[in-house]
Amino acid sequence: MELRGNAERLFISLLVFIELAWVLSRKNFRRTAIYRALWQLLETDHIVVGQHDLIREALTLYKTGKADFADYIIMCDSAHSGARTLASFDLALVKERPDYCKHPIALVT
Repeated sequence: MELRGNAERLFISLLVFIELAWVLSRKNFRRTAIYRALWQLLETDHIVVGQHDLIREALTLYKTGKADFADYIIMCDSAHSGARTLASFDLALVKERPDYCKHPIALVT
């Protein structure tokens, strides 16, 4: 990928990755295609990605998991922040990671 004009590096925010994954999923792209598109952006020279390591970790989980990409971002971010438990409404994530993720109802009853 080459950048136009005098631009040497392009910055892409973590939020752009989340939004792109959501838009592609709503346009009925397969999970593998979404993974490949996000991974290619993440690893492209001349692109600076905010929170690169967090996105890489979430993408790795997303590749084989069932939850939404945004939920993996939230889970990875909370784990890196030192949280012992994550409350999540994403049942796929709760089922996949019951050791770490709990449905909010389960936490208050």
